Amino acid sequence: MQRAIVGLALVVGFAVALAAPAVRAQPAPVVAAAPRLVIGTHPVPPFVVHAPDGSWHGISMDLWAQLAARLHLEYDVRELSLAELAPGHDPGVDVIVSMNITAAREQTFDLTHAFYTTGLAIATRPHASSPWRGLLHKLLTPGALGLALGLVGLLIGAATVMWLLERRRNPDEFGGVGSGLVAGVMWSVETVIGYNDPQHKTRRGRAFGILWAVVGVIFVSALTAQLSSQLTVNQLESGIRGPADLARARVGTVRPSAGSVYCDRRALHCAAYPDAEAAIDALARGEVDALVYEAPILQYLAATRPSAAGVRVLDGTFDNHGYGFALREGSTLREPVNRALLEVITTEDWRALLGTYLGGTP
Repeated sequence: MQRAIVGLALVVGFAVALAAPAVRAQPAPVVAAAPRLVIGTHPVPPFVVHAPDGSWHGISMDLWAQLAARLHLEYDVRELSLAELAPGHDPGVDVIVSMNITAAREQTFDLTHAFYTTGLAIATRPHASSPWRGLLHKLLTPGALGLALGLVGLLIGAATVMWLLERRRNPDEFGGVGSGLVAGVMWSVETVIGYNDPQHKTRRGRAFGILWAVVGVIFVSALTAQLSSQLTVNQLESGIRGPADLARARVGTVRPSAGSVYCDRRALHCAAYPDAEAAIDALARGEVDALVYEAPILQYLAATRPSAAGVRVLDGTFDNHGYGFALREGSTLREPVNRALLEVITTEDWRALLGTYLGGTP
């Protein structure tokens, strides 16, 4: 019996010895490395800045770099056009840095929590250094100059006709060539302004005086209307105080953008520009009276762009919204990115980052 047990043990041990190398020979499972993400973006300072050396930075890009470092994500950056970032369009990237959080975009992407909340603002063009200089610029228009020159010509013409009619019968007032013409000019001006001191004595002179009074009043009225129109336009251009004043001004915006959506919704006829830089340059040149666009972008360009010196961004925002990151629909990154995002935006580093680009904290 003992020999049988010993023999059985030997057989089992021999079988185990033969199986052990086979178990050790099985290769360990290989864990596939996470693929590199493709990040789509578009230069919109101060959120996304494309440096001359090809690097990307800005509020949104620097924040994404912090999130990617926390989550051990590797990525490549692809520049997208504004048309590719329009609502309803999927540019085929893993993440978009960054995007306005709207219901329309949520239908195409999985949007993260907002990391910055702002809204639209109004930028106005610089005014003349002197109000009289600005008024003079408005008055020196072809229409106003044409009426003024026409009135001067009529005054001289009426003075000449009256001198010819009165110079022989009324030499005390219109005698001589030089003094007579000067007296005629004085008469024509006094008649227009309503000075009641008739100087003519002949019937033809009286008839012409009545005719000239009617014609002069018509031209003076036309000139007054032209000047009043120019003064009103000048007042409107310098009187933009908020969104309610946009309907009476020449307005520009970037299309597509939240600003263009606002203009369309309010039926405002807004000139469209391809980007914020072109829009604010047009504002500084006087092509438009006001610019409707993202508040922090307008503030950044007004402070840093040389051509925008003097451009003023009005206080306050409207049509407020948040900025976030857009992920592919159903992306597994949404939860980890949101958690990392909420952690980062409560740190002092985040406030320092905002201060770097915006000059203060939100």
